[in-house]
Parts: sequence; structure tokens; C-alpha cells
Amino acid sequence: MDVFDIHHHIGAIAQVMGTVRGIADPEEEYAARVRSMTEDGVAMAAVLPATGYLQPEGIKDTMRVNDAIAAYRARDPQRFPVACGTVEPLHGERSLEELDRIHHELRLDGVVWHHRFQGAPIDADIMFPLVRRAGELGLVPFIHLIPVSTFEAPWRLERLALEFPDVTFVALDGFSGSADYCHMVMDIGKRLPNVLFDISLFYSGSVFLKTLVDTIGSERVLFGSDVYAELATRMAAAPSLMHIVRSADITETDKANILGENARLLFRVG
Repeated sequence: MDVFDIHHHIGAIAQVMGTVRGIADPEEEYAARVRSMTEDGVAMAAVLPATGYLQPEGIKDTMRVNDAIAAYRARDPQRFPVACGTVEPLHGERSLEELDRIHHELRLDGVVWHHRFQGAPIDADIMFPLVRRAGELGLVPFIHLIPVSTFEAPWRLERLALEFPDVTFVALDGFSGSADYCHMVMDIGKRLPNVLFDISLFYSGSVFLKTLVDTIGSERVLFGSDVYAELATRMAAAPSLMHIVRSADITETDKANILGENARLLFRVG
């Protein structure tokens, strides 16, 4: 089965924190990403901007990030059929305009937020009109749930998902914490049929994956590896995640759903 990875970031992670330096040359970055995908057996990936980029020119910097994502997909749409932009909560109503541009001009598929790097929690007041506009435009909201940040607490996503039951959300990194945290996220997930969860940074293994599938259904679980291919040291997350899925005591249909069918259905990719 062809693997569809819905969690590939473009750009240096947490640039404002100065924690990671990426490959400066875009050709080298692209070659590293493609080489990683080929070696790992990943056929397709959704590309997402890395948040935490510098913004000396405000909304113009965000626009450049979104332009770059659109160009990355245009370079290789077979390998990267899905591309998502971003908007900054702290840009207020200007971000509503950028959502329109993301959809109408750039023809992107979704919008990603990593709130710990974007200065506002998931359920900040400005997020409600942003998600409303994204839903109206058919943009899928991607929202990170890293446990080290209270800005990204899963109960905050629950507030948004309950407010917009007709919007399908993708929760990223939701199972990246302790066993207790993972069970809490899963329990919240039971109440939110409009939220899909990826398995990036998934440390709990195949036994918990079976519990997750039994609890919310394999139709709501996505393969995502949280790859930053521009890192000098390649992250080998995808092979270990594939092993967790393929070794889990779930049906072949469940495995196919997680490894790609759900993503293809969500984004209407043939």
C-alpha cells in the first residue's frame, strides 16, 4: 500500500527560538526530503509551513511563507499533492484576508497552526472567526497538540471543534506525551467525531494504537511523521511509525486506512 504522510514541514523549526538550523540551499533541502521519502517508502506527503518564522514585515512575511509552500507543491504535485498555508492569530483580521488568498489565489488545501510558536492559545478569541472562514473556504485546519505547551492543550481544541461541528480538524502530535496524556487525548477524541488524529511523535507503540483504533475507529487516524527534512540529521520517524502500524493487532483495512486511505479521502487524492 502507498503511504501518504500528512505531516511534512517546510522551513526551519522554531526559528525564533534559535534551536534548529536548516539547510540553506533549497535544492539540497528538496533532494534530502525526496531521498528520505524514497528510502522510507513514503509515496506522498502533505507539506506544511514551519511556524516560528521571523516576521519583521508582519503579514508580508506570512504571505511569503504561503507562496513558498504553493511553489513547493507546484514543483512536484504527484509526490506532494496536498499543501497547507498558515496565518498568524496576532495578525487579527488581516489573517482573514490571507485565508481568502490561500484559497482563491494559491489554491492550498488547509491551514496549519502551531500555537506555542504563534503567540496565542488554540481557543483565543481570534481563532473562532479564523476557523469559521477556513471552514467556509473548505480549508482543513491542522492544529498541533504538543503537551509541553498549555497553549496547545487538547481541551482548547475541543472548544473549537464543538463550536464548528461541520469542520473537519486534523490534530497533530496529540499522542506525543505520557500514557496518561495519550488516554486523555483519546477520551476527548471520543467526543469529537469531526477531529482526525495523526500519529506523529507516537511513543506508545502498537498496543496503544489498537486501543485507539478500537476506541475512535481507524477512519480517524492518519499517518504523520513530523518530518523536517532540512535538518542536518535526518529524522527516522517514518520507518518506526510504519512498524507500529503494521505490527499492531488491527485489520489490514485498519492499517490501510491509517497509512493512506484516510488522507486520500480527506483531500480527494486519487
